[in-house]
Amino acid sequence: MNLKKFVSENIINIGSSDEDTPKHQPPPPPPAHKEAPTPKSFINRQEDQVNSPGNAVVNAQNNGVISTDALSEARSRIAKVIADNNLQGTDYYEFIITKNAMSSIPVENERYKVAFAGLSAMGLTKDILNTSAKFYIKTVDNELNSFLDQFAKVFKTEVLDKKDTITAKQKQMVQLSEQINKLNEEIKKMNDDVQHDEATFVMKKNSFMQAASEAQTTIQSELDKINEYIS
Repeated sequence: MNLKKFVSENIINIGSSDEDTPKHQPPPPPPAHKEAPTPKSFINRQEDQVNSPGNAVVNAQNNGVISTDALSEARSRIAKVIADNNLQGTDYYEFIITKNAMSSIPVENERYKVAFAGLSAMGLTKDILNTSAKFYIKTVDNELNSFLDQFAKVFKTEVLDKKDTITAKQKQMVQLSEQINKLNEEIKKMNDDVQHDEATFVMKKNSFMQAASEAQTTIQSELDKINEYIS
């Protein structure tokens, strides 16, 4: 296949076609990083998301357990960051888009070669590919660090602080349980003492009433005899 014909028919001209525009500018310093959105919506701990249909939970190599929904959202976010930080001119970003558009070429290395040959006319060089690719790696790394900073704050609030609260409440519960056990022991002892004292006092009262009744009966009996025998 004629290379020029294939390129003209299959490669979308992503770079600038203005002849006055430089074919490629050296990668500038990374642009000021935009404030990353809070990861709270991305790291959603709600049960309905975790258990939603199609949200498979898998064990990703080196990164622990992930969900397909969260992974898809993360990939979209990173892709947008790369697109938003696309350097001026034709570089790695345009090269990858062009290469990926060549699915009709079955051999992988040919897709790379054809894409590079077509974009070389727009100023692309291997050095630009290497330099710009490293810039995008750094861009992703900056986004990752920004995300992890936000993640740490949310994770502390939503997980670590609550774990500390749970631990404190469990400790408090143990202390209250010990206090309850101590109070139960005190109550049992007091009940035993009260029951003993109650029985003792009731017996003393009953005995005193019995003694008083006996004394009164004796006195009355003697008084009756005195009145009968003595005139």
